[in-house]
Amino acid sequence: MRIKEVKSVPVKLPKKRHDPVKLREKPPLKRKIEKKSNKSQPVAKKKRFDKKIIKKGPKFGNDIDQNCTIFIRNVPFDVSEDELKEFFSQFDGVTVVMAVLVRDKDSKLPKGTAFVKFSNLFEAETIVKEAQDPFKQTKFNLKGRQLVISLAIAREEAQKIATVSKTPDTSLSGRNLHLARVGMIRPNSKEAESISKRDMQMREQLLVQKEQKLRDPYIFVSPNRLCIRNLPKSVDDSELKKIILANIDNKRAWITECRVMKNLQENDRSLGYAFVNFTQHKDALETLNKFNNNSTIFESKVPIVEFSLENQRALDKKQRRQQNNEQDKNQLFKVMKKKKAVKGLLGTSTRILPKKLKNAKKRHSYRGPASI
Repeated sequence: MRIKEVKSVPVKLPKKRHDPVKLREKPPLKRKIEKKSNKSQPVAKKKRFDKKIIKKGPKFGNDIDQNCTIFIRNVPFDVSEDELKEFFSQFDGVTVVMAVLVRDKDSKLPKGTAFVKFSNLFEAETIVKEAQDPFKQTKFNLKGRQLVISLAIAREEAQKIATVSKTPDTSLSGRNLHLARVGMIRPNSKEAESISKRDMQMREQLLVQKEQKLRDPYIFVSPNRLCIRNLPKSVDDSELKKIILANIDNKRAWITECRVMKNLQENDRSLGYAFVNFTQHKDALETLNKFNNNSTIFESKVPIVEFSLENQRALDKKQRRQQNNEQDKNQLFKVMKKKKAVKGLLGTSTRILPKKLKNAKKRHSYRGPASI
């Protein structure tokens, strides 16, 4: 058999699908990416760049960023800003630009901290180094208090440090200073028009005394205890308690203390003021608002009501005294209990001797002979 020769016939295939070169290169996909990148990249860069310039740009003229400011702790409460500036100006080679005391927002009283700004970074760093040197830190003693000095940092960094190293709050924190001005009447206000000159002078004196006491960090404002002044001398503890409970809305209010202060040397004569303690703050606040500068409560006098100031040191001593008394009572109770137990054993039971003793004496009780 003869095999016929088969001639190859050229077949034209579509180049788009079957061309291996074009499948590897993928030009249309590249073109799409190039088009997207050409349109989006420059616009996005411009917008981000503009936002950084407008919102997150560096704030020039910031004292903390220049490291020219120091932060001072343990500052005496009776020191003014001028005195603090003069104190740091006495050191050689130092020029103090300004000194600012940190004050409470509500009471406007100093917190015991301050900021002092110098003319350059070198002066601030030298002050901090000398304050941390144990041989030189004695000269940073102001009115009997050793100043604790460090470079001031930004508020954001201080918050980060506070969150990382949190320490438990002491009993000095939470002094309730916002309650110190509740019930205060200013001289030129509308409420002061109905007050007599004598009562207004008394209020001004009480305000000065309160500001002086609150300079002590151990003094705090009690949220539940009231001090009622300018009371009639005829009002006693029980009568004052009845009047308070009759004039407030909460009929279930509980008063743990209602004490009119008396002079023990003059036949228990009333001193004209009292302390009233509630279990809830809302009842104390309602009593203050209704009784303060209200001429209808008492006929002869207008009461002056404010939240009482308490001394944390005195309260701690009182608590320790109570704990010691409880311990003494418990020890005395244990001793008395032992004595009673010993008496009971000697009076009713019989003594049983051990079997080891040969010639032991047999003792009998009313119950019968004791077994050996």
